[in-house]
Amino acid sequence: MFRRAVDRGEIPPVTHPTLVSDILTGPLLLHVMLPATGPLDDTLVAATVDSALHLLSAGVRDA
Repeated sequence: MFRRAVDRGEIPPVTHPTLVSDILTGPLLLHVMLPATGPLDDTLVAATVDSALHLLSAGVRDA
């Protein structure tokens, strides 16, 4: 999925795809598994995607 988006010029090359996947799925799974944290709604999805795109544009430092 990331490779296709890179090939289309939609995102920069992804050096840590597992980390980006965790950033995308973590908040969504948390809200599904622990409903008291709040609803899984369009606002959460948009914020999660924005965060992942910000991570991609900023890059990830190696530890």
